[in-house]
Amino acid sequence: MSYTETARSRLKPVWAFLIALGVFTAIFVTVRLLPIENYRVVAEIVMLLLIVGVVYFLYRYALTPFTYSVSDGVFTVSKGEKLHKSVVAVIRKKDVRLFAPSSYTGKTPKGEFRDLNCCPGWNGKARGWSLWCRFEDGTCARLYLDPSDELVAVLTEFSGGKTAESEAL
Repeated sequence: MSYTETARSRLKPVWAFLIALGVFTAIFVTVRLLPIENYRVVAEIVMLLLIVGVVYFLYRYALTPFTYSVSDGVFTVSKGEKLHKSVVAVIRKKDVRLFAPSSYTGKTPKGEFRDLNCCPGWNGKARGWSLWCRFEDGTCARLYLDPSDELVAVLTEFSGGKTAESEAL
């Protein structure tokens, strides 16, 4: 069975641009109107850092899509599009320990799991799904995903019954 879907942010690029433009304008006007002539350099550095932070936030959470693909017992997560596409994780069926909603607080696999946010939205970790994996080299990862209902069904089958509802962890 082969299945692929692309998860995109619900924030459209036009709105992201308008938000960025509004934030840039507000920061620029605020820094220019403050009566801090002796500290103007510090204020402009802070302004630059804020602008870089806003650009990163909007690029990461509004413009970067994630592609989830299940094929031949391998689950692949890619970030970006076309020339800027990079593979975030490649997970084999035997590496999966648990597949559950991110808000799941029941029995989870033990170990030091590295969090990988593979959600296009900024609140995906709170409302998405988690996939706990332990690889052959001993490393552990917890992927936060924002799948559709169809992909949830595919990943439930892919995890081989290692879901939040099962007791055998």
